Amino acid sequence: MGGNTLGVIDLGTNTALMLLARIEPCGKVTILTDDHAIVRLGHRVDSTGLLNSDAISRACKQLKIFSKKASLLGVANLSAWGTSAVRDAINKNELIKRIYSTSGINLHVLKALDEARLTFEGAGYGLNLPKRFTVIDIGGGSTEIAYGRKDEPLQQTSFNIGALRLSERHQLNKENSKSKIRNIRSNILKDFKKIYSHRNNEPLIAVSGTALTIAALKIGCKEIFDPILHGHYIQASFVRQCCEKYLQMNSEQLSNIPAIGPGRSKIIGAGMLILDTFLTQNYFDGYIASIGGVRYGLLEELIRSA
Repeated sequence: MGGNTLGVIDLGTNTALMLLARIEPCGKVTILTDDHAIVRLGHRVDSTGLLNSDAISRACKQLKIFSKKASLLGVANLSAWGTSAVRDAINKNELIKRIYSTSGINLHVLKALDEARLTFEGAGYGLNLPKRFTVIDIGGGSTEIAYGRKDEPLQQTSFNIGALRLSERHQLNKENSKSKIRNIRSNILKDFKKIYSHRNNEPLIAVSGTALTIAALKIGCKEIFDPILHGHYIQASFVRQCCEKYLQMNSEQLSNIPAIGPGRSKIIGAGMLILDTFLTQNYFDGYIASIGGVRYGLLEELIRSA
């Protein structure tokens, strides 16, 4: 394995992320870069079943940028994985072909339960983990939840509830009345009740843009992937406050908040609503914010096979 430089790309419904790491001869892992960019690949996939041409172009452009950076850093193995939007899209093969032709990257489709498992494995990166815990990842198109011991998920589930999907379906960028929010929350609860039940009051680790944005708002951080957020505990009461406050703002107002910005202004309210509903339904007092997630799980899997 000595001296390999490896990389993984997580092409999500709203965000593309690339994690590059060097594996030293002694086995030590050094993270070289952890990049992210808003691509909104899943725009309108929920209603049309298709990736539109603009979204495909944005994804291809960003992965070409990622590919060049990985090459400059000497990456020997760069793998890319598409999640909810890619899984759902009828024309996913068009995206796969375009990405390969523009950047030479082979894009694989990550199954929903594999995404939940890998998110669980990657969420605890660099954290002092308890004996058992739950992980939630609120993505743009889906939400993954897993429960278990370190490196051993005992239960994993995936729901077609995501911040972008929910925002588009219910037009959450427009006026949000109390009755509208109540109805959306009720729909979220129905899905969560079908599959997931909290166990033994064990802690929750939350990854992804929503959880990190709330953490950034709490401590006054402008960058949601800032390492300072990793391991920070956020109380459920603050999540509820954010939900009540930011769901009453329009996209322009949200865009002017540094921790949110234009890239997340249209979906952050939906993400907050999903997280708040999950916390309340399962009696969590709060969550541990993590900058880890599926890309860290993918990296660990890549290292094991190297």
